[in-house]
Order: sequence, then C-alpha cells, then structure tokens
Amino acid sequence: MEESFPRGRRRRLSEDANETEAIPKKSSRASKKKQEAQKKREASDFLFGTGPNKERKVGNDNPGNNKRHKRDQSPHHAVDQQNQQRSSLLPIGGGGVITTRKNRGERIIESLGFSKLRPGLQLLSVVREVHEDLAVFSLPNHWTGFMLRPTSSSWACDEMLQVGQMMCVTVVKAAQEATKTGPRRRIQVSCMPGKVNSTFANGEQPKQNAVIRGQIKTVEDHGVLIDVGFSQVGFLSFDDIEGKYYLLEDNGDDDKDEPNLNNEKETAEHLLGEGRVLDFLVKTPPSARNKNTIMKLGLQSQTSRASQITLADQLPSVHALRPGIMVHANVEALAKNGVCVAFSNGAYRGAIEGQHLGSFFLPKTREESTAWREVFDKAGVVTSRVIAVDATTKIVRLSLIDHLLHLTPPPKQPDIGTVFAKATVLRCDPGIGALLALPEPLPSSEASKMGSIHAPPSKSDEYVDGQRVQVAYVHVSKAVDDYDGGKDKVKEAAFAKDFAPSTKHKIRILATSN
Repeated sequence: MEESFPRGRRRRLSEDANETEAIPKKSSRASKKKQEAQKKREASDFLFGTGPNKERKVGNDNPGNNKRHKRDQSPHHAVDQQNQQRSSLLPIGGGGVITTRKNRGERIIESLGFSKLRPGLQLLSVVREVHEDLAVFSLPNHWTGFMLRPTSSSWACDEMLQVGQMMCVTVVKAAQEATKTGPRRRIQVSCMPGKVNSTFANGEQPKQNAVIRGQIKTVEDHGVLIDVGFSQVGFLSFDDIEGKYYLLEDNGDDDKDEPNLNNEKETAEHLLGEGRVLDFLVKTPPSARNKNTIMKLGLQSQTSRASQITLADQLPSVHALRPGIMVHANVEALAKNGVCVAFSNGAYRGAIEGQHLGSFFLPKTREESTAWREVFDKAGVVTSRVIAVDATTKIVRLSLIDHLLHLTPPPKQPDIGTVFAKATVLRCDPGIGALLALPEPLPSSEASKMGSIHAPPSKSDEYVDGQRVQVAYVHVSKAVDDYDGGKDKVKEAAFAKDFAPSTKHKIRILATSN
C-alpha cells in the first residue's frame, strides 16, 4: 500500500537497506536504477533550499582567515544557519549582494547608488527643508530627494511637514535631467499615505502595533480623523497620544495669549492640524469581514518609537516591509564591505554597508581597516534599523548608526568653511570620491548621549572610539580640479593614488546635510 500511494515523506536508510537485502543478486541492475531514482526524489524534497549534500557555507568569508571562530564550531549555530537558509527564499544578504568568482566566492554589497534608486524603492529620510510647494529630504548615502506639492492636495508642503521629521518616503522618479549648468540627477520622492502604505496596495491589512502613515483630515472634539490611503480611515483619540501635543487650528482668541501659545507650540512634541502627515500606531486593525471599518490609531512619543522592536510575528510580507522598523538581526556572513544579516527567524535577509556599521576604524596601512570583521564575527545578534526596502529587487538594507537607532537628529556637524589640516582617508571609492575621518572627535556632550536606549553591538574600546569619529566625504571633482597631468594622465588614477587609505589631507567643509 505504501508503494502504491506514497505519502511524500523521505525514505529512511533502514528501509532502503531492507529492500536491498530482499532483492536477488540477478536483479542488481534494477536495484541500482531504483537507488538513483530515490536520490532524485530526496533532492526534490528540498523545494526552496539546497539538498543535504549541498549546504552553502556561512560565517566568516575572509579568505585569509583559516581559523574558524568558536561560534562557527558550535553545532547549535550550524543548525540555526541551515534553518535560516531553508526558511528564506532570499539569497544571503538579500538583493544587491554579488558573489565574486575570485577569493573563494567573496561577497560584495552593492552600494545604494543612483542606478538602485528605482520607482517603488522606500527609504528612511529626514525632512531638511519645507516650502509652500516643495519639501526636501535627506536620504541615505548622501542622496537628496524632493517632493512637489500634490496637485490634488489642498494643503501646502509646509502645512504637512516640519523640519527634522524622520519618516519613510517612496521614490517616485529618479532621472538625469539637462540643466543650464549641465546634466543633473534628480530624485523625486513622496511621503503621502497612498505611496508609502504598500500594505494596502498588496491586499494585506496592517497588524496590531504596526506603524502606518496617515494624513489628518479633520480635527474633532475628542480626536482627529485620519486618511491612511486606499479608501481606509482611522481615528486618533486625544487620550491615545503619548507626549505633549499642540493643536494647529484657527482661533480668534489666539492673539491675546500669543506668547504663551508660541511657547506651547515650541515645547510640544506633536503638532496636530488638518493636513499634517505623521506615522501612527495601529491599535485596532480593520475587521477581516468588513475592511471599511475605522481603525483605532495611537500616536507614540519619540522615545517609544525609538525603543519599539518589531518581533517576528508582527512583520508583514516582504512586499509590505517598510523602512523605519527596528529588528533583532542575526549575523549570517561577512562581506568585503559590510555584514549580511537575517531576521524574523531567517525569513528576511538584508545587508549592512560599511558606512552603516555604526563605527569607523582608522586604517594603519594603505588599505582599508579590517578590524571591524573581528568585531562582527563575534557579534551574533545586532539590533538594527531598516533604512531601505525594494520589494522588486529584494534589497533590504539596515543601519547601526546611533542617531538612526534612536530616531534623533544627527550630532552637531562642523560649520561650513571650517578647515581641518590632517583628515585621514578611511576608504577610497575609485572614480567617485573618498571618505575621511576628521581629526577632532565628537564632543563629550554629544558622545554621552549614545547608547541611551540601544547598546552598541560591541563594547570593545576600538568600536566605542570609532563611534566618536566624525567623517566627511570628498568627491573626486572637488579634489582634482587643478590637476595638470604628470605620471598619471587620468585624474581618477591620480586621485586613487593620492587618496589611498591612511593618507592625510587638508580639507575644507563646503556643505553639511542630515
């Protein structure tokens, strides 16, 4: 009966041995064919993973390190890594991570360059400027995006947003346009609920305690009515607001107590008024039977938002995953320029680029420092924040930078025009520019605020000291304008030689951004 109607389970070795003993010697050819067919069936049982004899290697990918760490020798760690590989459909590091044929398959994390900024990509951003018809956002990796006032909106951009607001935006368009001064790259983004709340676009409903984007429609007596896009509506009661808030509404008596009102407005954590775009917490999701029911929402304080960690059972599908959430990520492998991680029991995979490791390690030779590899080889689990998601290309990027973990503005940066005599090159990007460490570390007043909620992934002196390093980026066009030739006729080649890691240069701060 079992042979006529197989149940699809893997056959035991004992069963194969019994069958082999029962077959006469003259039917050895038939038994060999049967064994080969059985091997094929066993391999096909692993629908989304690898076969039992084709396990991929994980751990430290440094080809020069022949000694494995004790963590890699642990049988429990090996089982966890195998389970993560089989439970995820994503490659190690997620999308945008390539494996070279040289150096024993070393992985390289592709930077979030302009070619990666395709429509639909979601990024964690900070509002830098707001005007009536325009809002400017600081994006990861030194990019800048802008949002035009929606044509269908009755509110101006400065009525919807405020400077310093940290929020997720969606790339609408990224193109190189011709201008009077030459070609210029423009990145258009949107923070509106209809563009950001991809959960509804994929037919899913938000889970309880999920963060959702909304725009205040009207202010009522006991709360505010919120539009979350896709014909969905939520309600925020004033009792469900954490922290101090201020209502932006026209009141004929405001002029009498204008000084007091201005003080209340400046000290308030939340500014509430018609048209305001904010992130809310889902307290009661819509009913499964009637999706048009009004959701009950809450508004978190900055401290609550920063400390909230999204657990595995609260995460949506990868198509609804959005930047801004905090997760516990397991270090799966070390790439040449960063760390490959997995979270939600291995169902999601992503990468942390070198500039987002939360600390900078000064090189001692004309090559980039590799001291960070030892730190993250021992890390195991790191608390990180998602900063970029592209559901189409499966790109998921995370960050360990302290002010992003705590959702606070970055530390005070040097004034424009400041000159530093001995800035040290940390990394040189051929044909692009160089990352330099400033000789002056963060002031003690700023450094003391680090790790107030989330502890760093390592308490080693080298990592903690690296957290205080201030950095600046020099584009190749700002460094070789006066180059008139020589042995290296190509400017980029001369730049790569002059700005090798560990070399020191005199620089001037030309611009700063979030």
